[in-house]
Amino acid sequence: MYIIDKTNRSYSRSNDRSYDYHELIKEAKTNPDPHARALAAKGAEQIRLESKNIRDMRQALIKAHRKQDKEEIKDIHDIVAHKKKYNHE
Repeated sequence: MYIIDKTNRSYSRSNDRSYDYHELIKEAKTNPDPHARALAAKGAEQIRLESKNIRDMRQALIKAHRKQDKEEIKDIHDIVAHKKKYNHE
């Protein structure tokens, strides 16, 4: 599930994933499509179980994107691609 904000407003939520988690839980309970409910439940479960390494990597990636630091973004993507500890199991 992707939410596209076309209002051009700045992101006012916190950097953690609690808002995403709560939105996915809400979607898993209220969406009329059973496939979409299952995907939302799976996404919420992945967020709930993600390790500290993954959580910290996401924080670093968010900060790099906000600073528009393309080199840092590239470095993070390279690290994630080659280290198993950053991949969901």
